[in-house]
Amino acid sequence: MKLILCLILLIPLSLKAPIIPESYTNQAIQSFLYQKKMNDFRNSSFTPTLLYEALIHLGVQNPEIVCRQAVLETGWFKSSSFKDYHNPFGMKEPKYRETLCRGTELGHGSFDHWFEAVEDYKMWQDYWLDTIYMPEQYYHFLDTLPYAKAKKYTKTLRRIDLDNLIDIPVS
Repeated sequence: MKLILCLILLIPLSLKAPIIPESYTNQAIQSFLYQKKMNDFRNSSFTPTLLYEALIHLGVQNPEIVCRQAVLETGWFKSSSFKDYHNPFGMKEPKYRETLCRGTELGHGSFDHWFEAVEDYKMWQDYWLDTIYMPEQYYHFLDTLPYAKAKKYTKTLRRIDLDNLIDIPVS
């Protein structure tokens, strides 16, 4: 009786579990899961939490600093450059590097989706950075580029508190 009850309970569960062919390697599974997560980001509406997760998923250096940049550049995700053109970083349309930017609006690059801008930021980092930067080095790196026009840009970034970032309503 117990055996029949166990079979009745376990068979439906086994039917829902994905069947993974034995020929799949761990690397193939990891690649599949990576691409699935990429598609999840591409199909999701923006939230600050997803921004942070996307930065980590793509391997963007210093994601906390980059989140601070997004907060500063968009005025806590309220700017029209962000709302209408999906640019959380205030990035300009690049002239020399590969980009996902589809043009310029309001003096900044425009994107079809917020995640494209995150991918583009990663491309920007890959273009400019030849090594891994610790947070202090990254702040200095930002100071050396024409990326930020404000004189106290990195000082302002350092003061942004991300503790409540998850709770920010974005509309």
